[in-house]
Amino acid sequence: MLSNFLKIAFRNFFLHKVFSFINILGLAIGLACAILIYLFIHDELTFDQIHPDADTIYRMGVRYQEDGGEAFTSSSAPGIWAKALVETYPNVLAGTRNFWLGYPASLHNQEADKIVLTEKLFWIDSAYTDILYTPLISGNKEQLFDQKNAIALSESAARALFGTEDPLGKTIEISHVSFNGQNFPLIVTGVFENYPSNSHLRPDYLINMEVLEPRFGDNFHSQWNGWWLSTYVKVRSDTDAETLAAQMNELLDKNLSENREAFNPFFVKLTDTHFDTEVEWVIEGAGDMSYIYIFGSIALLILLVAAINYMNLATARSTRRAKEIGLRKTMGGRRIQLILQFFGESLLTVLLALVVALGLVALALPAFNGLSGKSFTFVSLFDPWILGVLFLGCLLLAIVSGLYPALYLSSFTPIKVLRKRFNPGSGPELFRKVLVTFQFAVSVVLIVCTGIILTQMRYVHSSKLGQVGDQMVSIRFGGSAPTEKYTVFKQSVEQDPDLPAVTLANHLPRQEYFGPINWNFRFPGVNELEYDWSLLNVEPNFPDLFDLEWVVGEKFPERLPGDTTSQAPFVMNETAVRNLGLSPEEALGTQVSITHNGGTQNGYVLGVVKDFPYRSMRNQVEPTLLSTWPHPVDKIIYVPLPKGKFAEKLAVLEAKWKEVFPGIGFDYWFVDEEFGRMYADEDRMADLAEILSILAILVACLGVYGLASYLAERKTKEIGIRKILGATLSNILLLLSQNFLVVLGIAALIGTPISYFLMKDWLQNFAYKVDMTWWMFAGAIFILFLLTALTVSFETLKAARLDPAKHLRAE
Repeated sequence: MLSNFLKIAFRNFFLHKVFSFINILGLAIGLACAILIYLFIHDELTFDQIHPDADTIYRMGVRYQEDGGEAFTSSSAPGIWAKALVETYPNVLAGTRNFWLGYPASLHNQEADKIVLTEKLFWIDSAYTDILYTPLISGNKEQLFDQKNAIALSESAARALFGTEDPLGKTIEISHVSFNGQNFPLIVTGVFENYPSNSHLRPDYLINMEVLEPRFGDNFHSQWNGWWLSTYVKVRSDTDAETLAAQMNELLDKNLSENREAFNPFFVKLTDTHFDTEVEWVIEGAGDMSYIYIFGSIALLILLVAAINYMNLATARSTRRAKEIGLRKTMGGRRIQLILQFFGESLLTVLLALVVALGLVALALPAFNGLSGKSFTFVSLFDPWILGVLFLGCLLLAIVSGLYPALYLSSFTPIKVLRKRFNPGSGPELFRKVLVTFQFAVSVVLIVCTGIILTQMRYVHSSKLGQVGDQMVSIRFGGSAPTEKYTVFKQSVEQDPDLPAVTLANHLPRQEYFGPINWNFRFPGVNELEYDWSLLNVEPNFPDLFDLEWVVGEKFPERLPGDTTSQAPFVMNETAVRNLGLSPEEALGTQVSITHNGGTQNGYVLGVVKDFPYRSMRNQVEPTLLSTWPHPVDKIIYVPLPKGKFAEKLAVLEAKWKEVFPGIGFDYWFVDEEFGRMYADEDRMADLAEILSILAILVACLGVYGLASYLAERKTKEIGIRKILGATLSNILLLLSQNFLVVLGIAALIGTPISYFLMKDWLQNFAYKVDMTWWMFAGAIFILFLLTALTVSFETLKAARLDPAKHLRAE
């Protein structure tokens, strides 16, 4: 029986090649999308599960608020807290701490004269390897950080510094802000595998934090209210977050007298931190569960659209198989056998589509990795969970695709079919229209949402600094190079006629982890209030190089080296002026006093510039003042490059850098790239949504083409008669396409409000956003109309151009 089923199935495949191709290709695209998206979802949902006993590891955070002060939540805690928990409570088995300073380190292999400038450097304690995943390739795990000046390298870091040479026991020198810019020797004690993309820790360099003790003191990481470090504890399986918090509070009551009430510790399971929306556990790369739902939904919709194609084409061609079904029933075939036959054909189609889909996945993986920020390989598909989901998914898809055709086709009455009195009725036709309406509605939603997402992302990338930034190169300076040599480097660069201007300012976009952003401002001549506002430390030529627009006032005067004047000039943005209740003209000359970390600086308002977003466009532009006094550490050199000479001038900058700063790594990037990093998740979503939407629409068009082909074939005789009676080509096109146009209109009425509310919710993530105008929705409907018209016209034109005599002889 099985061989007979397969013989009939393959006979039908080859008899109707076009329809078989449409079904297999549509399902293959749907399956390929679903496989790739499931790889992404599985990777996200298993975040940090690589760590041994990850379900029993907790991260510690602190909610902190002094009397009358601003409350904040920290993802770190004072260094001694974890140690005290381990020593006091038996349910806490181990604890470890690490921290990342944000400032890059210059690492120098003097033997090979190789220099690497990197931020992927973590300072850790010796218990790190006892709790957190450390996949050593070489070195002794038990003694990895016994030496104070020990450093372990990732595979990629070892290659960058040592090539193919064995780095164990070798010495490298580090230059870092923690050592006041001085070189310090480190001994390589181990090499570990590169961390996977689904780990919140992905260091290239692990350094024993005890090496910092000469600079910060022997107990800098062992104080009850000292350095705050990322803290992890490993506990017994019967211990929960509430128990840990209660135990930590007991310890604080006993050991912390000053500001005790300001500290409120809490714990979150390590595997739950990736999607935690309340606490910023990592600086970048946090998960967003909404993207899981969005991409999962799109993949499911593409599969449904492909399954609908199968159902539509199977039921549309039901009259062609009616005689086969009638004969089989007359010869004793039971309905259950027919149902199994059609389910078998559906399953066979899905399996053939799966083979094609796996080929598509293999081809698409490199591009998908680039879009998603992951590192999948074809071997990733052989994970037991993924194989299981793939098997169940194919089985479910076969059932969904074949259910209605199997039940419908197997219900034909033999006597009516064989006497040619079979009439499928209006039920199947109505069902097909409902399914096609669903396909079109899905397409409308995807086109509208993708269009709005892309428009919004273009808007956020077109900010004032972002526009200038495509030619503005940033060079890492603060924390890596000697400050006193900046003027020498600047003068050397400006000797090049193509590089006439160099400036120094804070890192752009401003980020909290590069240094303090807000200062306490007073304006004695206006009121007695204190304002917590942003300060940008810039050189006098910064406004000109970044094309800031002046409202009133003068440009910054050049500040001479060693200038210690007590009256410093400030420039305010419009928001700051409005918050003071002044006009720009009234603000000129206003006295300013700023306080930070116990220091005070006095000055006056020199001018006012228009608002410009220097942080993420998720945030409103804040009241901001610009000062020409440099930040002690957060300093970046900015150089505008001439168009068409980027590579040439970057080589010039690097050569001049090496002359002035020998032994210090040259690290550069473009400002617009750095602004783009803030929207990496949204950009990734936009790119994936765009591709998935195109594929979903392609699958829908395949189905429309198949139905149009079937419709043209079924109306062959009618077309011939109409042509003889004088019907024009446009009349015939309208006849065959009017049903699709009506369905498209209904789908537009359904899809438009759905896409509006979805995008209205998504745009709430941005303080500055595009308006959803009518043309965005009308444009999406027009695009879909155009695609439908082209798809339907291609097949109907062939039928309309045939000789009427051939039409009439067709039956």
